[in-house]
Amino acid sequence: MNDKRKHKRYQTRDLLCVVDRETAQPIGDLANLSTDGAMFVSPAAVEVGHLYRCLIKLPHPIMDQDEINFDAVCRWSKENRSQNCHESGYSVTNISDTDKEIISLLILRCVIDEWSCPDAELAQEKQESVRN
Repeated sequence: MNDKRKHKRYQTRDLLCVVDRETAQPIGDLANLSTDGAMFVSPAAVEVGHLYRCLIKLPHPIMDQDEINFDAVCRWSKENRSQNCHESGYSVTNISDTDKEIISLLILRCVIDEWSCPDAELAQEKQESVRN
């Protein structure tokens, strides 16, 4: 799956819940993201091919905004039996330039965390092996 991605995904530092803007129901927790894709972890399976209208509340305002809004199409979904959850990958669509910039700032924060943690690469490899 990684070979189809245009950009590297970064794990989020904060636990961020992704909510459906239309139903206000949780879709899942954000596991990783890039400016054009994301992975969510949820207790139940999601529908592959479905367009989700996503909202993420930020723990702290960024660029005077406290949330990010975008649409995401589910590209794949699989059960993770060892963690008793479902993981799903999305392509991000219909996102404003401001929200894309906020995601870029969140990614920068993740990159800085990786640089400051000497075992970050090893930790990421372990997490990826659990997911695959």
